[in-house]
Amino acid sequence: MGHVPAWFTGQLWLPTNGLANLTPGQGAFWLTIGSFGLPLLTLGLLVGWLGRRGTVPPTFVAWMLGGWGTLGAALLEPTPFILTWVPAVMLLRAARKSA
Repeated sequence: MGHVPAWFTGQLWLPTNGLANLTPGQGAFWLTIGSFGLPLLTLGLLVGWLGRRGTVPPTFVAWMLGGWGTLGAALLEPTPFILTWVPAVMLLRAARKSA
């Protein structure tokens, strides 16, 4: 939390050290608000909301999620990126079942 005030002073704009040498404040941003955690949580909430209404998300959502996880796993090991295939397969099975 100590890095948050610096985020509002422009520290994140055009990093002087480049993206390869992040400061601790910049790293903290990318590990929290700048990560994919919030968008994935939003996607999960949306899929759950659609499911409770009997609507199955389109299959491209599952394929994009699985593809992103595969790319992440290929670029960074060890990583849990490959686990994105668990919800992707579940979404694909639901789409097949509803068709």
